[in-house]
Amino acid sequence: MRRRDLLKAGLATGSLAVAAKAGLLWPVTVLASDWPADGFSAMSVENAMAILFVGAPIEQSARVQLEAKAIAENGASVPIAIRTDLSGPLLLTLFSASNPTPAVGRFELAPQLGGQLDTRVKMADSGDIIAVVTADGRHFSARRHIQVAAGGCG
Repeated sequence: MRRRDLLKAGLATGSLAVAAKAGLLWPVTVLASDWPADGFSAMSVENAMAILFVGAPIEQSARVQLEAKAIAENGASVPIAIRTDLSGPLLLTLFSASNPTPAVGRFELAPQLGGQLDTRVKMADSGDIIAVVTADGRHFSARRHIQVAAGGCG
């Protein structure tokens, strides 16, 4: 082994050790261990909701607001905003009814965020976006129809 290679390997090992000690490296398999993959591969909104919410009732609520333009120019990136006055740690799940696999995202919101999320979703065609907010073991939803001018999936 050449001296230069030995120095490179030593420097790389030392850098990894420092990063691990500082808490900059996280084990990905642990963070994704409880990911509900079956719900995100379901082919219909009803099946995805049944899997992700274990058949629990989901009630339409004015406490959840879903904001988006009525017409999206490009389905590849549709901006939406979700607002709620529900408190505590929240779980927010998004669905696009027109997508081949309608579950498009799940977010755990810390209480410090104040119950708001702005994001972009991909929509295959015109259809409903559904936001379900879980708080204190109950599920609240809002729905908005969005007309897509140009599709974004496939």
